[in-house]
Amino acid sequence: MKLNVKNIVFDFNGTIIDDVDICLNLLNKMLEENNHKGNISKERYLQIFDFPIIEYYQRAGFDFSKDDFKSLSSQFDKEYREYFPNLKPFDDVVSFIKKYYQKYNLYILSATRQDLLIDEVKQLNLEKYFKGIIGINNIYAYSKLEAAKEFFKQHQLEFNSTLFIGDTIHDNQVAKELNSTSILISRGHQSIDVLKRCNANYIFNKMDQVEKLLN
Repeated sequence: MKLNVKNIVFDFNGTIIDDVDICLNLLNKMLEENNHKGNISKERYLQIFDFPIIEYYQRAGFDFSKDDFKSLSSQFDKEYREYFPNLKPFDDVVSFIKKYYQKYNLYILSATRQDLLIDEVKQLNLEKYFKGIIGINNIYAYSKLEAAKEFFKQHQLEFNSTLFIGDTIHDNQVAKELNSTSILISRGHQSIDVLKRCNANYIFNKMDQVEKLLN
């Protein structure tokens, strides 16, 4: 069934940018530096990652009766941004964006702080393809739902003709809350087993499946 789509909203981390390995490496580094057991496997990471980030950190082994979440967030943010120039976007996502940006209104919605998100998109030379780049107002990655609501209200965009593409159940939660269609790509920060537990409209493993759905 062909979808009625005017707007496509992309998540950023794990959907556009391939950054799972660096996020896992930084997690283990911070665990060890704070006297917790590190060496969390990628398989385990894909099972425990979620939003809000503070709850995922607890599942990873941090103890917030002793550890300081804000300090950890600042450390992660600093080291992630230092490594970011070494990261690459998924090739098929870039191809999709360049192919369809004139047919659909493309947006990025991320739980990254707004100014940092814009800078990262610019580093990838992708900013010109998007009608809007939507982040949040802090580095603590609680949720991006309110940012999405505010942006869509301000720009009078229709939720029911919007497709959300992400890699986590939080992306699906945002789409469902806004009465939009969700596609989850199962190569990001959560395993396909985790993604199957939610009520996403579609779960794919690459972007050509999204193209087939739209065409």
